[in-house]
Amino acid sequence: MRRSILGKEVATISFTTLEMLEEANQAVVPILEIFELLKQYAPKNSMKKNLDFRIVLLIDGCLYIKRINEDSIVVFQNDLLVEFNKDKQYLFLLEGGLEQSLLQLMLHIKRSFHVVEFHSISLQAWNVTMILQVELGIQGNNVKEEKTNTSDL
Repeated sequence: MRRSILGKEVATISFTTLEMLEEANQAVVPILEIFELLKQYAPKNSMKKNLDFRIVLLIDGCLYIKRINEDSIVVFQNDLLVEFNKDKQYLFLLEGGLEQSLLQLMLHIKRSFHVVEFHSISLQAWNVTMILQVELGIQGNNVKEEKTNTSDL
């Protein structure tokens, strides 16, 4: 596996594999549903079609990255990110940006959460469209979502 600024690449998971697991188990695969969100943000007008949209999911020190134009999820292990609350997962919707910017953003958030309100962190410079803190536990067929409470981070 290759190494990048995001950490050590530990796996590549194809969407086909996740869809087959979902079908075989007749159960929702939460990570597949989350990455399906990316389709909703696919640019509709031709001016934006070349933008690099991606969803990044941070779970227990691992980054799961899905780019809009790829059919797989790349998983990176990064020891710098393990200090995020392991009981929570973090979902980032990015528009453009480089790997360096993504890592700097996550480290900035990790340092800032204890002193800065979540909503007051300036995200425009990072090209972040949305950040959610989520719990991936399934209740019925829904993914549970919760508002960010900075004291829990």
